[in-house]
Amino acid sequence: MRLVCDIGNTRTNFALLKGNTICHRFSIQTATITSELLSEYLEEYPRPKRIAIASVVLSKAQEISAILGKLFQIKPLIIAHHHQFGIINCYHPPHSVGIDRLINVAYAYEQFHQGVIVIDFGTATTFDVVTGGASFLGGIILSGIKTMRDALGERADQLAKVPIQKPQSVIGRDTFSGIQSGLTYGSIALIKELVREISYAYPGEVFRTVITGGFSRLIEQIDPHIALFDHDLTLKGIGFIDQINH
Repeated sequence: MRLVCDIGNTRTNFALLKGNTICHRFSIQTATITSELLSEYLEEYPRPKRIAIASVVLSKAQEISAILGKLFQIKPLIIAHHHQFGIINCYHPPHSVGIDRLINVAYAYEQFHQGVIVIDFGTATTFDVVTGGASFLGGIILSGIKTMRDALGERADQLAKVPIQKPQSVIGRDTFSGIQSGLTYGSIALIKELVREISYAYPGEVFRTVITGGFSRLIEQIDPHIALFDHDLTLKGIGFIDQINH
Protein backbone atom coordinates (compact mmCIF):
# COMPACT_ATOMS: atom_id res chain seq x y z
CA MET A 1 0.00 0.00 0.00
CA ARG A 2 1.33 3.43 -0.99
CA LEU A 3 0.27 6.70 0.66
CA VAL A 4 0.32 9.65 -1.74
CA CYS A 5 -0.14 13.30 -0.85
CA ASP A 6 -0.97 16.20 -3.18
CA ILE A 7 -0.41 19.44 -1.28
CA GLY A 8 -2.31 22.49 -2.47
CA ASN A 9 -2.39 26.01 -1.11
CA THR A 10 -5.92 25.52 0.22
CA ARG A 11 -6.45 21.76 0.56
CA THR A 12 -4.23 18.70 0.70
CA ASN A 13 -5.49 15.47 -0.82
CA PHE A 14 -4.37 12.08 0.49
CA ALA A 15 -4.94 8.64 -1.03
CA LEU A 16 -3.89 5.08 -0.34
CA LEU A 17 -3.05 3.28 -3.55
CA LYS A 18 -2.84 -0.41 -4.31
CA GLY A 19 -1.11 -0.45 -7.66
CA ASN A 20 -2.89 2.31 -9.61
CA THR A 21 -6.17 1.86 -7.74
CA ILE A 22 -7.23 4.33 -5.07
CA CYS A 23 -8.51 2.33 -2.10
CA HIS A 24 -9.02 5.14 0.41
CA ARG A 25 -8.90 8.91 0.25
CA PHE A 26 -9.44 12.01 2.34
CA SER A 27 -8.84 15.74 2.10
CA ILE A 28 -7.76 18.26 4.77
CA GLN A 29 -7.40 22.03 4.75
CA THR A 30 -3.66 22.55 4.35
CA ALA A 31 -3.38 25.20 7.04
CA THR A 32 -4.91 22.91 9.67
CA ILE A 33 -2.59 19.90 9.19
CA THR A 34 -0.87 18.71 12.36
CA SER A 35 0.64 15.43 13.49
CA GLU A 36 -2.35 14.78 15.75
CA LEU A 37 -4.88 15.43 12.98
CA LEU A 38 -3.10 13.21 10.45
CA SER A 39 -2.72 10.45 13.01
CA GLU A 40 -6.47 10.62 13.68
CA TYR A 41 -7.32 10.39 9.97
CA LEU A 42 -4.84 7.62 9.17
CA GLU A 43 -5.36 5.32 12.14
CA GLU A 44 -8.34 3.61 10.49
CA TYR A 45 -6.45 2.82 7.27
CA PRO A 46 -3.84 0.12 6.45
CA ARG A 47 -0.25 1.07 7.22
CA PRO A 48 1.56 2.22 4.05
CA LYS A 49 4.86 0.75 2.90
CA ARG A 50 5.75 3.79 0.80
CA ILE A 51 4.91 7.50 1.04
CA ALA A 52 5.17 10.03 -1.82
CA ILE A 53 4.47 13.75 -1.69
CA ALA A 54 4.05 16.44 -4.34
CA SER A 55 3.74 20.17 -3.78
CA VAL A 56 4.63 23.36 -5.61
CA VAL A 57 5.63 24.76 -2.18
CA LEU A 58 8.74 22.90 -0.99
CA SER A 59 8.55 24.15 2.61
CA LYS A 60 5.03 22.75 3.03
CA ALA A 61 6.10 19.43 1.47
CA GLN A 62 9.01 19.20 3.92
CA GLU A 63 6.72 19.99 6.85
CA ILE A 64 4.19 17.27 5.98
CA SER A 65 6.98 14.86 5.07
CA ALA A 66 8.42 15.24 8.57
CA ILE A 67 5.01 14.55 10.14
CA LEU A 68 4.35 11.44 8.04
CA GLY A 69 7.90 10.19 8.41
CA LYS A 70 7.61 10.33 12.17
CA LEU A 71 4.18 8.67 12.20
CA PHE A 72 5.21 5.69 10.07
CA GLN A 73 9.01 5.59 10.45
CA ILE A 74 9.28 5.84 6.66
CA LYS A 75 11.22 8.45 4.71
CA PRO A 76 8.72 9.93 2.22
CA LEU A 77 9.72 10.74 -1.35
CA ILE A 78 9.23 14.45 -2.07
CA ILE A 79 8.91 14.52 -5.84
CA ALA A 80 11.28 17.01 -7.45
CA HIS A 81 12.44 17.86 -10.95
CA HIS A 82 15.57 15.68 -10.74
CA HIS A 83 13.52 12.49 -10.37
CA GLN A 84 12.65 10.17 -13.24
CA PHE A 85 9.31 10.92 -14.94
CA GLY A 86 9.46 8.68 -17.99
CA ILE A 87 9.27 11.67 -20.34
CA ILE A 88 11.72 14.29 -21.67
CA ASN A 89 11.22 17.68 -20.05
CA CYS A 90 11.71 20.33 -22.77
CA TYR A 91 10.43 23.23 -20.66
CA HIS A 92 12.70 26.31 -20.39
CA PRO A 93 14.25 26.12 -17.88
CA PRO A 94 13.17 22.55 -16.99
CA HIS A 95 12.89 23.18 -13.22
CA SER A 96 10.50 26.11 -13.67
CA VAL A 97 7.48 24.01 -14.63
CA GLY A 98 5.11 23.22 -11.77
CA ILE A 99 5.73 19.74 -10.41
CA ASP A 100 2.00 18.93 -10.60
CA ARG A 101 1.95 19.67 -14.33
CA LEU A 102 4.95 17.40 -14.87
CA ILE A 103 3.36 14.59 -12.84
CA ASN A 104 0.10 14.86 -14.79
CA VAL A 105 1.66 14.64 -18.26
CA ALA A 106 4.03 11.87 -17.17
CA TYR A 107 1.21 9.68 -15.89
CA ALA A 108 -1.07 10.47 -18.84
CA TYR A 109 1.69 9.50 -21.26
CA GLU A 110 2.30 6.28 -19.33
CA GLN A 111 -1.37 5.42 -19.75
CA PHE A 112 -1.54 5.86 -23.54
CA HIS A 113 2.03 5.96 -24.95
CA GLN A 114 1.00 8.50 -27.55
CA GLY A 115 0.66 12.26 -27.79
CA VAL A 116 -1.43 13.64 -24.92
CA ILE A 117 -2.95 17.03 -24.05
CA VAL A 118 -3.65 17.28 -20.33
CA ILE A 119 -6.11 20.01 -19.33
CA ASP A 120 -6.19 20.84 -15.62
CA PHE A 121 -9.09 22.97 -14.39
CA GLY A 122 -7.73 24.26 -11.10
CA THR A 123 -6.77 27.69 -9.72
CA ALA A 124 -5.41 28.24 -13.21
CA THR A 125 -6.51 26.36 -16.30
CA THR A 126 -3.53 24.71 -17.96
CA PHE A 127 -3.09 22.83 -21.21
CA ASP A 128 0.08 20.69 -21.24
CA VAL A 129 1.37 18.82 -24.25
CA VAL A 130 3.51 15.70 -24.53
CA THR A 131 4.34 14.19 -27.93
CA GLY A 132 4.16 10.57 -29.01
CA GLY A 133 7.94 10.54 -28.63
CA ALA A 134 7.56 11.33 -24.92
CA SER A 135 8.71 14.96 -25.13
CA PHE A 136 6.93 17.39 -22.81
CA LEU A 137 6.80 20.53 -24.94
CA GLY A 138 5.15 22.96 -22.53
CA GLY A 139 1.66 24.33 -22.53
CA ILE A 140 -0.87 27.11 -22.18
CA ILE A 141 -1.82 28.86 -18.92
CA LEU A 142 -5.07 30.77 -18.44
CA SER A 143 -7.15 32.10 -15.58
CA GLY A 144 -9.10 29.40 -13.79
CA ILE A 145 -12.90 29.28 -13.62
CA LYS A 146 -13.07 30.55 -10.03
CA THR A 147 -10.44 33.21 -10.75
CA MET A 148 -12.56 34.54 -13.61
CA ARG A 149 -15.68 34.59 -11.44
CA ASP A 150 -13.81 36.37 -8.65
CA ALA A 151 -12.39 38.94 -11.09
CA LEU A 152 -15.95 39.86 -12.11
CA GLY A 153 -16.82 40.12 -8.41
CA GLU A 154 -14.15 42.77 -7.92
CA ARG A 155 -16.25 45.03 -10.14
CA ALA A 156 -19.56 44.32 -8.41
CA ASP A 157 -20.05 42.63 -5.05
CA GLN A 158 -23.11 40.69 -6.15
CA LEU A 159 -21.23 39.02 -8.99
CA ALA A 160 -18.81 37.41 -6.54
CA LYS A 161 -21.76 35.42 -5.16
CA VAL A 162 -22.56 33.68 -8.45
CA PRO A 163 -22.40 29.92 -7.72
CA ILE A 164 -20.13 28.04 -10.10
CA GLN A 165 -22.46 25.39 -11.50
CA LYS A 166 -24.06 24.15 -14.70
CA PRO A 167 -26.69 26.62 -15.95
CA GLN A 168 -30.08 25.44 -17.16
CA SER A 169 -29.36 26.73 -20.66
CA VAL A 170 -26.45 28.00 -22.72
CA ILE A 171 -28.35 31.31 -22.93
CA GLY A 172 -28.53 33.01 -19.55
CA ARG A 173 -31.92 34.54 -18.72
CA ASP A 174 -30.43 36.74 -15.97
CA THR A 175 -27.01 38.02 -14.94
CA PHE A 176 -26.17 35.06 -12.69
CA SER A 177 -27.05 32.40 -15.26
CA GLY A 178 -25.32 34.42 -17.98
CA ILE A 179 -22.09 34.37 -15.98
CA GLN A 180 -22.54 30.67 -15.26
CA SER A 181 -22.92 30.00 -18.96
CA GLY A 182 -19.85 32.04 -19.75
CA LEU A 183 -17.76 30.17 -17.19
CA THR A 184 -18.93 26.69 -18.21
CA TYR A 185 -19.82 26.75 -21.90
CA GLY A 186 -17.00 29.24 -22.43
CA SER A 187 -14.64 26.63 -20.98
CA ILE A 188 -16.05 23.98 -23.33
CA ALA A 189 -15.44 26.27 -26.31
CA LEU A 190 -11.95 27.00 -25.01
CA ILE A 191 -11.14 23.29 -24.86
CA LYS A 192 -12.34 22.64 -28.40
CA GLU A 193 -10.52 25.59 -29.94
CA LEU A 194 -7.18 25.19 -28.14
CA VAL A 195 -7.06 21.43 -28.73
CA ARG A 196 -7.71 22.17 -32.42
CA GLU A 197 -4.94 24.80 -32.53
CA ILE A 198 -2.46 22.48 -30.79
CA SER A 199 -3.31 19.67 -33.23
CA TYR A 200 -2.82 22.06 -36.19
CA ALA A 201 0.56 23.10 -34.79
CA TYR A 202 1.73 19.45 -34.67
CA PRO A 203 0.11 17.78 -37.70
CA GLY A 204 2.17 14.62 -37.31
CA GLU A 205 0.80 13.92 -33.83
CA VAL A 206 -2.38 12.16 -32.80
CA PHE A 207 -3.34 13.54 -29.39
CA ARG A 208 -5.52 12.06 -26.68
CA THR A 209 -7.08 14.72 -24.45
CA VAL A 210 -7.34 14.15 -20.70
CA ILE A 211 -9.16 16.54 -18.36
CA THR A 212 -8.56 16.74 -14.61
CA GLY A 213 -8.63 19.29 -11.78
CA GLY A 214 -11.10 20.64 -9.28
CA PHE A 215 -13.60 21.88 -11.88
CA SER A 216 -13.28 18.89 -14.22
CA ARG A 217 -16.51 17.36 -12.85
CA LEU A 218 -18.38 20.52 -13.82
CA ILE A 219 -17.05 20.27 -17.37
CA GLU A 220 -17.97 16.57 -17.50
CA GLN A 221 -21.57 17.38 -16.49
CA ILE A 222 -21.94 19.57 -19.55
CA ASP A 223 -20.02 17.56 -22.17
CA PRO A 224 -18.90 14.11 -20.98
CA HIS A 225 -17.69 13.17 -24.46
CA ILE A 226 -15.36 16.12 -25.07
CA ALA A 227 -12.35 14.21 -23.68
CA LEU A 228 -11.30 11.51 -21.26
CA PHE A 229 -11.85 12.56 -17.65
CA ASP A 230 -9.56 11.46 -14.82
CA HIS A 231 -10.36 13.43 -11.66
CA ASP A 232 -7.59 11.60 -9.76
CA LEU A 233 -4.83 12.03 -12.34
CA THR A 234 -2.42 13.80 -9.98
CA LEU A 235 -2.84 11.37 -7.08
CA LYS A 236 -2.32 8.36 -9.33
CA GLY A 237 0.55 10.19 -11.04
CA ILE A 238 2.31 10.72 -7.70
CA GLY A 239 2.07 6.98 -7.11
CA PHE A 240 3.48 6.30 -10.59
CA ILE A 241 6.46 8.62 -10.09
CA ASP A 242 7.19 7.02 -6.74
CA GLN A 243 7.04 3.58 -8.34
CA ILE A 244 9.55 4.32 -11.14
CA ASN A 245 11.94 6.04 -8.71
CA HIS A 246 11.88 3.25 -6.11
